[in-house]
Amino acid sequence: MLLSKNKQFLLGLRTAIYVVLFLFLPISLFSQNTIIVKGVIKGEDGKRVANASVFIPEINKGTTSDKKGEFVLDMNKLLTKIIVSHINYEPKTITIDDVNSDTIQLNVILKEKINLLNSFDFRSQKTKLLYKKTIVSILDYQLYQDKLLLLLKTSKETKLSLMGHKQQVLSELILNKNVIELFKDCYGNTHLLSEDTAYQIYIDEQNISILYKYPISKFNESIKYAVAKINDKIIFINYGLHNQSIVYSYFDKNKEKVVLKLLRDNQSERYASQEIAIINYLESILERRSLGVRSRHEDPRPSYQIGREIFDRSSMYEFVLSKPSYNPLFLIGNTMYIFDHINDSCFVYDEELNEQRSIYINYHHKGNWAKEIILDKESGVFYAKFEEKGFCYLKKINLTDGKTIKTYKLGEHVYPLNIKIKNGEAFYLFKDHLNQGQMSLYKQGLY
Repeated sequence: MLLSKNKQFLLGLRTAIYVVLFLFLPISLFSQNTIIVKGVIKGEDGKRVANASVFIPEINKGTTSDKKGEFVLDMNKLLTKIIVSHINYEPKTITIDDVNSDTIQLNVILKEKINLLNSFDFRSQKTKLLYKKTIVSILDYQLYQDKLLLLLKTSKETKLSLMGHKQQVLSELILNKNVIELFKDCYGNTHLLSEDTAYQIYIDEQNISILYKYPISKFNESIKYAVAKINDKIIFINYGLHNQSIVYSYFDKNKEKVVLKLLRDNQSERYASQEIAIINYLESILERRSLGVRSRHEDPRPSYQIGREIFDRSSMYEFVLSKPSYNPLFLIGNTMYIFDHINDSCFVYDEELNEQRSIYINYHHKGNWAKEIILDKESGVFYAKFEEKGFCYLKKINLTDGKTIKTYKLGEHVYPLNIKIKNGEAFYLFKDHLNQGQMSLYKQGLY
């Protein structure tokens, strides 16, 4: 009996040891394949750089430096590249060579950007042509550092071209013809988008390359709706019923979803819901008629008239009533702004996502507002866009009292497209319908 108990004890002890080894084995393996990268980011003047992006391009993972310019990031030893970037500095690629260590300490020195666009700046409202070729169509563009990143299409190919301030081509990449637009995510990375695929690209002075590609559905789930990154938090946007409510949210340290701001247009929601109810009712009449069923109390009009009304109401819903409510979020440094046009307010948050103050705004009640705000991130100035008779007017917003204080007219071209503002200059595309739809890129100083 005693022997039997001893056997049971030994068997139980052996089982316990196996369990312990099994539990700790993955941790051990994980620790062998993972390194901790710690670092300090500074400028050439020795000043520490806060809110710099530290990014692993192979897995789309990253973090940002804190107030002291410090960061901590864990990465697999098989990954050897880190990209450090900041809006005021040139990006820097760091190769991790010492993969045998468990912890690596980096001292990153960033070079301050030199804005070459200033070499042809002008202090007037005269419009300047930046790019025009009769056989080339501009699908999209970005202001990339001090250069122009152009998505171009010819009859033979689609390509991405990085151009200097004198229109010299610095590097090019031939693309799939289905690529239609550029997208910059909240990390500052640039993506090429087609109808079914997204491509993340990497750019340096010598070449443009594709890091990886993934289905557009994955892009929409993980990247498209991530609108801002502040410290270690990613802010997401989600739309509610009929796109007339917006929820800005993030995930805390426990991976719990936290609602930062809910903006809801109750009146627009009710109106859209009523239209859907009417459309459904009219469709039910046509469905019953197709089955030979009629009611004395139903709409007496002929079926083709009811079908026409369904088409009109459906178009109204699709293009007007369900158009997403425009209440954008912007980030300038470590300060975040949420424009609530529903409640005539702009809410200001600090880097810890605490609401600091709200500003009363009313420019959106004025006629001809185009429901768009454009941020000049370099100078920290917001502009509200207005349109009248095809011309665009940009009204500078005073963030002290929410009023518009100065108006600038893009006076040479009607219906300018894809307006971006940098350092007090407006860049835009113009489609010349009198010249076979030629798309050209211009800029105009806002002075």
